[in-house]
Formats: sequence, C-alpha cells, structure tokens
Amino acid sequence: MERVIAVSLSEWVSWLQSPDHAALAAFLALSAFLALYVASRNKLIRDERIRLDYINSTLERYAAAAGSLMSATESSSSTLPDPSALRDKLLACRAAPYVSENVLAQISAFTEDDDASRLPLLLRTIERESETLIAERDKLLRQMEGPGWGSWLWRIFRPVLPGVLAAAFFISLLWLWHLLDTSLSSGAGSESARELALDWMQLASTWFALLMLSLAVMGGRNRHVNAVPARLLAALIAVLAVGHWAGSWLAPYLLGAQLLLFLGGFRLNSRKPRRARPYVGHDPLPMTPKASDAVSSEAVQALSHKGDEGETTQ
Repeated sequence: MERVIAVSLSEWVSWLQSPDHAALAAFLALSAFLALYVASRNKLIRDERIRLDYINSTLERYAAAAGSLMSATESSSSTLPDPSALRDKLLACRAAPYVSENVLAQISAFTEDDDASRLPLLLRTIERESETLIAERDKLLRQMEGPGWGSWLWRIFRPVLPGVLAAAFFISLLWLWHLLDTSLSSGAGSESARELALDWMQLASTWFALLMLSLAVMGGRNRHVNAVPARLLAALIAVLAVGHWAGSWLAPYLLGAQLLLFLGGFRLNSRKPRRARPYVGHDPLPMTPKASDAVSSEAVQALSHKGDEGETTQ
C-alpha cells in the first residue's frame, strides 16, 4: 500500500509535467470553475426571487387581516361584524412564510377566547411588521434591479467563492495525500512523531476553517436574530487558520481555539427568558401623551369615586 501511494503520487506529478496533459488539466479546471460559477449565480438569483415571493405572500395575508381588523375595531357594537371572515384571515396569517412568533401567539390567544379587546394590539403588531417587510422588500428590489457599486461587485464576486473554496479543498487533498505518503513511508523515521502530529493538526484546522468559511459566506440568508454574530464567529474561526503560516508549533493552540469558538457559538441559540419577553396581550409600544393623560384621568376619577363611596358608607 505504501508503494502504491508513492508511485501514484509520482505518476500524477510526472503526468502533469507534460504540456499536453497540463493543458488538459487546465481546461478541466476552468470548465469546473465556470460550472460552479454559473450554478452559484443561478442559485443566488433563485434565492432572491423566492425571498421576494415569501415577502409578498406575507404582506398579502397581513393586508387582508389588517383590513378586517380595522373594520372590527372601528365597529361601535360589542359583537364583531363578521367573526368568521376575520377568523379565516387571521388563520391564513398563521400560514404566512415570514409570520413572527408574536403574531402567532396573539392570533392563537384571540382564537381561543374570542376577546375583542385583543384586536387593537394585534392590528398594531401586524401594521408594524408589515412596515418592516415593506422596507425589506424595497431594499431587496434595489439590490436586484439597481444595485450600488458595492452591491454590484459583491453580486459578481460572490459566485466565484464556491470555485475558490473548491480549489482550496483540492489543494488540501494533495496535502492529505502527502501526509499519507509521509506517514506510511519507511523513510519517515527521521521525522519525529510530534512533527507529524502537528502536520495532521494543521490539516484538520484547515479543513475546519474551510467548512466555517463556506457556511459564513455561502450559507444564504438567515432571519435569526443572531445570524450576523454567527457569521462573524464563523469567519473568525476561519481566519485563525492563517496563523499556521507562523509555524507548525501553533497548530494545537489554533485548533483548540477554533473548537472553543465553535462550541461557544451554541450560546447564540439561547432564547430570552419568559419574564424578559412580553406576554400575549401586553402592549410593547410606548403610550402616547394623550393616552397616558386619559389613563391618568380615569385613574383619578376611579379613586375619587371610591372615596365618595367610602364617605357615603360612613
């Protein structure tokens, strides 16, 4: 097996030294690079269109529900004008692609108890999220139809990254082949086992860095609240692999730092505690001055009314 690996590697090197074979290898590499570029470019355009469709679908459901909620809140009667239609539109919002957990919780609470007092808060929440989605849609349309200088360069350069990562992975495979040849060859006795272990650590750290870099750059859009810190953490893990150029003696420390940062990334998935998040029916919006004055006057009238009742009882 040692002889097969050694002979195979030497044969590949001698095969590539031929001008005709080198031209064929360059043609195959260029064809693979162009195929990866076109596939990545088409995927980028397809993902943008899917994202735009998801936003429009959510906005359509929100708009239908907001219209019924406005009619229900403006109605002076205590009963809803058309409760079945309102319920159907709210349930349709639950199937929206970009519906938030807050809207889902409020819709579930309303469908359970049919409390009309929840409708104003639900209407304000839907309107606020609709404005956010409209701003996101406008930004996406500008990137697709009229990108700026930086966005235009990024849209051209981003499809190149899969080819660059594939080339780096191919080079790492040659490195792996060399390590296997060194580990299994009989002449490797002069090299200490520690140096060989450091080389394997360098290779493992490089592969880990390539994986994190591909996830950070080519992972697609993530709507998680901690998506940006997660990408920065993955990029930092990948950048640590550059430290291997300083020497192989840093391999254990760099690999250990990468693993610690990777394990620390799971803390980004932690959610807020229950008492830190508003309950369903709690208005997270600040009250306007008129509303606060009205609440204060009502509280004063209630206290004075209770005082009058106490004096009458006495």
